[in-house]
Amino acid sequence: MNQTGHGAIAAMAVNVLKQDGGAPELVGLLKEKLQTCLIGSWIPDLPYSKLGSGFTDNHIFKIFPYQPEPGKPDDSQYFVVSEKKLLDSLGSRAMVGFISGKLDKKWWDTPYKADPSPGKHLANRAMAVSIAIKDILIMGDEELAKKVPGEVNIGQPMELFHPAHAALFFFMLSHFSADCCMPCHCDHRDLFSSPPKGTPTMEKKTYLHCAMEEQWGDELGKEFTFDGLKGASVSTPRDPQTFLDAAGRAFQRVDIKLADFPNPIPDIKAKDIWSEMVTVCRGSFALANLMVPASDYGFPKRDAKGKMVDSEDPRITFDQAFSKPGRPSFPEITKVVLHDAVLNTAMLWKSIWRKFKEK
Repeated sequence: MNQTGHGAIAAMAVNVLKQDGGAPELVGLLKEKLQTCLIGSWIPDLPYSKLGSGFTDNHIFKIFPYQPEPGKPDDSQYFVVSEKKLLDSLGSRAMVGFISGKLDKKWWDTPYKADPSPGKHLANRAMAVSIAIKDILIMGDEELAKKVPGEVNIGQPMELFHPAHAALFFFMLSHFSADCCMPCHCDHRDLFSSPPKGTPTMEKKTYLHCAMEEQWGDELGKEFTFDGLKGASVSTPRDPQTFLDAAGRAFQRVDIKLADFPNPIPDIKAKDIWSEMVTVCRGSFALANLMVPASDYGFPKRDAKGKMVDSEDPRITFDQAFSKPGRPSFPEITKVVLHDAVLNTAMLWKSIWRKFKEK
């Protein structure tokens, strides 16, 4: 997603959390700090946040058919996930109904794996931010401690975190939870590649990944923009409800209403956020295979030395992906991906907050 997309997703997730009614303190915190902290939903894509990974994109989980390396034991059975297990694990996400019954037995029987480089692993990034949020909530100042459910006291005077720190990191988490739902972030094929620098704007629209995100940003941006936030300052506060209302209108443009989200928000099914995000990425990979079957654009394979070699098939353009009869349409994929990006974010937020309510 681009900046507009990430901001609208995070703001809409606040609406969904408010509808749920189970975490009013968290809704109040996020709403109160929306003006100055919503930029957290975009910070992970800023160049300086990528210093640790060489200015490369550091939130992907690109999956490919797994082949054991030559001379190593065959452990491929550990990377097969049945359709029932995956869909059950995905719970109330819209991708469940969309994927169900649409991929054949051969696809489900194939072992798939991701092997992101350090710093690029989507689930790692989401887990790291979630742990940071918990630490911030535990070590919050008096103002933040009043918002956190239960009694939180580290028992020692120190320089403590403020509510803005917590809100900023909650919004940063939304960035990774949204990217897990983007099919092109979760497929090892060259669906992900962005156009080279200097590519004319019109030509950019032919690149699948770039074109999808640009169109989402353009459509959501007709109602939701960062302009009001960028021009604001702490001394000139604006009513945050105007941005939440704008997010609601923006999602109506892609046929997603607040009533479409489960209420109450379901709990995550996995033992932790890392495992939950791996499951969501696997679902997004299935979506990518519905958009672009391997028969149209093959997967990379290992050569005799075990090195991954990209497919020689021509790269699939946006028009090719969404123009063939019987394939998902772009509006259909849009509705699934953006719905799940919002729900995924709200689920993770509530999961973290619930830990403190259970204390």
